[in-house]
Formats: sequence, C-alpha cells, structure tokens
Amino acid sequence: MRPLFIIAMCWSLFSTLPNLAQNEPTPHRPKIGLALSGGGAKGLAHVGVLKVLEAMNIPIDYVAGTSMGAVVGGLYAAGLSAPEIEAALGGIDWSDALTDTPNRLVLNYRRKQDKQRYILDLQMGIRGAKLLTPQGFRSGHKLTLDLLARTMSVAHIEHFDDLPIPFRAVATDIEEGSMVVLDSGSLAHAIRASAAIPGVLSPISIDGCLLVDGGMTRNLPIDIVREMGADIVIAVDISDPLVTRDKLNSFLSITNQAVGMLSRLNVEEVLDLADILITPSIEGLGLLDFLNLDETIRRGENLPTQTLYKLQRLSLPPTTWHQWRDQVESKRLPTPILAQITIEGPSAVHHRFIENRIDLKIGEPIDVDILLANLIAIHGLGDFEDVRFGVQYLTPAQPGEPPQAILVLTLREKSWGPNYFHFGFNMGGDLRDDDLFGLLLNTTMTRINRLGAEWRNDVELGRVNRLFTEFYQPLTYTGPLFAAPALDLSNFTLPLLIGDETLTDVTINSFTASLDLGYQMDTWGEFRVGLERGKVRTELGTDLVEDILIDSGLFRLDDASFSLGKWQAQLAIDRLDKSNFPSRGAAFNLRYQDVRESLGADDNYRKLESTLDVFKSWSRHTLFASLDVGHNLNTTLPNYDLFTAGGLLSFSGYRTNQLSGQYLGVARLGYYQRIRSLPAAFGRGLYLGGWVESGNLWADRDQIKLDDLRHAVTAIIGADTILGPMYLAYGLAEKDRGSVYLSLGTQF
Repeated sequence: MRPLFIIAMCWSLFSTLPNLAQNEPTPHRPKIGLALSGGGAKGLAHVGVLKVLEAMNIPIDYVAGTSMGAVVGGLYAAGLSAPEIEAALGGIDWSDALTDTPNRLVLNYRRKQDKQRYILDLQMGIRGAKLLTPQGFRSGHKLTLDLLARTMSVAHIEHFDDLPIPFRAVATDIEEGSMVVLDSGSLAHAIRASAAIPGVLSPISIDGCLLVDGGMTRNLPIDIVREMGADIVIAVDISDPLVTRDKLNSFLSITNQAVGMLSRLNVEEVLDLADILITPSIEGLGLLDFLNLDETIRRGENLPTQTLYKLQRLSLPPTTWHQWRDQVESKRLPTPILAQITIEGPSAVHHRFIENRIDLKIGEPIDVDILLANLIAIHGLGDFEDVRFGVQYLTPAQPGEPPQAILVLTLREKSWGPNYFHFGFNMGGDLRDDDLFGLLLNTTMTRINRLGAEWRNDVELGRVNRLFTEFYQPLTYTGPLFAAPALDLSNFTLPLLIGDETLTDVTINSFTASLDLGYQMDTWGEFRVGLERGKVRTELGTDLVEDILIDSGLFRLDDASFSLGKWQAQLAIDRLDKSNFPSRGAAFNLRYQDVRESLGADDNYRKLESTLDVFKSWSRHTLFASLDVGHNLNTTLPNYDLFTAGGLLSFSGYRTNQLSGQYLGVARLGYYQRIRSLPAAFGRGLYLGGWVESGNLWADRDQIKLDDLRHAVTAIIGADTILGPMYLAYGLAEKDRGSVYLSLGTQF
C-alpha cells in the first residue's frame, strides 16, 4: 500500500504543476514612460524611435508629448502601432493640411474663382468701420479633422488615463503664460492645442483657456510622464540646442536663437529626470520640412549602439510583448455603424445646405475618408471658422457587433464674418508696356438671406479702372439654380499698333448691365445664360489719317460710340487641382454671344469662343496642352469686338493684343518641372519650363490654311508664391520678334 500511496502522491503533484505555473504571478516589471519633445517636422523622428522600441519588444505604459511630440504620442496612446502612425502621417499632404482652404477640387466654382483672384490665405472681415482678422495666420482646420478621424476609435474615452496607453498633452495658456497639462476631453483637440504655434496656427479654446504650443513652457515633458507613475522615463529630444557666439553671425541665426531660447531653457531644466535620453540626429532638417518624412523617420531609427544597449534591458519576451500589444489594441472600437446625424451650433447657413453635402448613409459603417472629404467641402463654403465632428457611441444591439453611433457635427461661424474684404494685385507683363500694375479691392457680403445670397463688389485700379457689382442669389437650398444681376463700369487704354509700331493709344469706356440665370454644377463649374445692355465709347489719343485706320481693320472713326444689346450663354468647367501651376486636371470654357439690333445694339453679329487646358504630371514633371478657338459664325464682327492675341500667354513675342481677326485658332504644348520647394512662408515651389504655340488670327475664312500659321516659343522661370504666380519669361516669334516678360500677382 505504501508504494501505491507514494505513486499516487507523485501523480497528483505532477498533475497540478501546469495549473501552478499558469496561476503563478507575472514577475513585476518597471512601468516605462515616454516623453516626446516638440520640434515641428523634425518631430517625425519620434516615429522612427517608436519603430525601434517596438522592434525591441519594449512596452510603453505612459506617454506625454508636446507639439509634434503630442501628435505622435497621442496617436500611439490611441492604440496605433508605429507602422500605422507612419502610414497616417505619411498620407497627410502637410503643405495642404497646414492651409485653411480645402483642396481646390472640392471647392464649388464660385470659390475657385475667389482662389485665383485674391492674394494670401488671410481673409479680413468687415464690421462697421473696422477690419477684423483671424487669431492665427492659419486655423489648422484640416489638420484637426485628420486628427479627429485618426482617433475616432477612442473617441468614447473621456479621460486620457483610460486610453489604450495613458497620455498627457502639454499646451500653454497664452493669456497667463502658464503650462497646461491636458488629461481629458477630446484627444484630437488636445493634440491640436499642443501644436498651435503662435502666429502660424490659431489658438484652441479648451475649458475657458486659450491654448497655444506647449513648447514655450515645457517642450520635453519628462517631469509630467514621471508624475503619471513611470518608474523609467525614456525621453526623446529633437529640439535644437543653443549655439555659441561664433555661430551667431547673421540676422537669421540670431532670430532662430531668440525663438528657440525659451523652449531650450525649459528642456534643460528637466533633462536630469530622464533615465534614457535619445537625441536623434536632425541636423539639416527644417521646422516645416515635411517633404523629407522618410529621411526624418530613418534618422529616428538610427540610434547609437550605446543607446540600444541601455534599451535592451527593457525588452520583453515575444509572447509577453504580444500580449501587451493585444491588450492595447483591445481598447480600440471598430468602425461604428451610423445611426443618426445631428448638427449643432448657430449658423446663418441653413442646415439643409449642410445635410445635402454629407454622403454617408444611415445603417452603414462610417467611411472616414468620405466624411473627411464632406467636412472639408463644408468648410470650403467659406462660412465657418471650424467644422468639427464627434461620435456618440450607442450600446450595440448584440455583443460582438460593431457599435452604433450618432455623428455630431459642430459648426462655428467665422468670428470675423460674414462680410469680407479681399485684395489682389498684379504687376508686370511685357516690359515694353507702360501700364504694369493692377490692384483689386473687393468686398463680399455673404449669407444675406436664408438661401445664401452674396453681394460682390470690385474696384480695380491701374491698367484697368473698373467698378463691378453682382448680386448672386441661389434659388433653392441645394444651391444649383441661381440668378445674378450685375453692373459693370470700366475704363482702360490699349496701344493701337500697325505691325510692330505703336501709333497711338485707344481709351475704351464701357458701361453694361446684365441679368444671368444659371446652374452651378457643384465642384465642376457653372452654366449661365442672360441678357446684357450697355454702351461702349472709344477715344483716340491723337488725330490720324482715316484710311490708315480703316486699312488696319481696327476702329471706325465715323462712329466712336456703340450701343450693346445681346443675349449670351457660357459654360465653364474647372477641374484643375491648383490655380497656379496645375499638376493635373482640365479646364474648359465655352461662350456664345448673339448681338442684335432688336436688343438695342448697333450691329447684328454672333460670336463663339472656347478655351481648353489639360494638365498631366509624373512626379515633378508636368505636360500641358491648350487650344483657343474663336469663330464669327458666318457674321461680321465689328472692329471693336474682334478676337485678339499677343502677350505672355498668347503668342509670346508679340505685343499685348497686337494681333486681331474674325477667326482665332491657337494650339499650345508645354512642359514645366518643379525644381525645388519654397519655404512655406513664401510659397509652394519653383518651376522651370516653356511652351510652343502655333496658330493665327484671320480676317477672312478663306485665309485659314496650315501654311498661314504663326509660331512662337516661350521659356520661363516661374514660382508659385503667396502673392500669386511669378513669371520671368522670354518669348520669341517669327521675324525675330522677341519680348521679355516679368509678372507677379493674381488673375482678375
């Protein structure tokens, strides 16, 4: 019996060993905190550091970040892995995300016109006799929306301690100059507040505080992550150190030292609190150098051997690491099912305008990409300073199903609206011309009534003196049908040319009144049809021999005042991605005019003209083609309304409007290359290219022949600046006609 008892006891002991091993408590490991500093685009190196930590199976229990450190750290705290953060930040067009205006392709046609008429993104409001401006140069609206989308899976979490990884964002109260540590609320707005660089991105109001970039008070929050409970703190510092006197030898270096001084000093206050300090090599990278994302992340991955050795002792076994990672991801909710849409916030814009621009369907998962495009288009209406969204999760119908949620849109109108002042200018052109400057002053009153009427008023000064006013009245809430009465009074002078010789100047005065009915095709363009009446008067600068002018086919001396009366139709399609130096898309314009004596005109004639431009790009290379066509439809155009050509963008080498005729046909083929980017404060890019042109203008239909074509070639250096496109060009046409062009400014 004794041997049997011993065998039974042994069997019982061995049979319980697996359970004992299973219930054995996991050995205590230290809690690891991660502090990420600010530094603009250089902060993308944090992503590289995260990739190293994940490759080494190092868990992070607490995260605190400032500015770009808050962006990367907040996404990591939301449960995204390092590769997911890399994909998310790499998918952002940062030059576009840091501008307030949406991508041009999602603007309606009217706003596209505004974009090419006015300089800068700065919009001023009019209230009484005061001009109002936004609080920041850019609101960062699109960046906020992107952050909201990337953190939607944890939008149900109120306190940041309950996130997949506990998190803190550091901001600065601009009113009191004190540090604010954000630990609850909207994760996306906390991140955005921490990154609100004064004068670049507008402040964010949270809990009654006006918050800006936290770098001024705590650029590397080592002490904060320590207070969260971290036993070991890994600090990643990508801020620039102060330089010595021998390197302070220019205005720029001194300015950079002054700007970085506050943030650098508050970093050095807490450096001793870090257990492991990581300082990626970020030499040569700029504060706004977002185009080198891959290189910046690579530098974050390239850590010294000594640093890797220190980190190695924090690594977990693979099984334990994956258990930790699974636990982090389990706190993220799957994409919710849309149950309802609500719109909050007082607005002069009727909610039906908003509802008609949301393409999501009730009962289907919320498509984040569609939602972002819709909200950017709503922001593109021009009425709102901020368009936010949130999700209110409902209890799922059955366990395991995707949760249902209410999509809440919060609209905040522009504090400086709804009446605005804009200005545009252009200068230059053919350097042989005298009038090389134009200025546009505009006031636009918006949302005059519930249907969204606008009243636009223009004053042009310079090469053209003009007063223009138009009242644009949508006829339905959905906005496609509209009526647009307008008045136009203008005065301008053109050189009267015979061949290449200037004989005199011709002053043209006109006054017209028009009424159009139209259909706006949302982001594609618009169609208009309407009536126009008016007067045109021409004045010659000197008395000339009548037969010279008659032979030139330009002006009639026996009737210098003309009455206008016509109905006209115009179709405009605009699908270009940019106003200046487009890289893709097409634009088409077709205009028909029927001038009749029965409508009060002095002449009977018809006129059809069209333009087509197509752009296609590969990397930095862009090919484009265009075609300009004009026809008199078997009538005779009067000499004050002929087709004209000549100048930088139409037969370079010829003088402006030097060529005229009853028929027009010009084809153009060109190429330009973006040779480098410009600093964000100056513009987008620098370009090199040119084009060739072939065509003519003819006085008679029988003259239209392939052997009667004119040719021109143009070479340009161009820049897409914040003041508009700039061109330095040389045009060469037949008979050694050459012109040098210098121009800068917008088109109006």
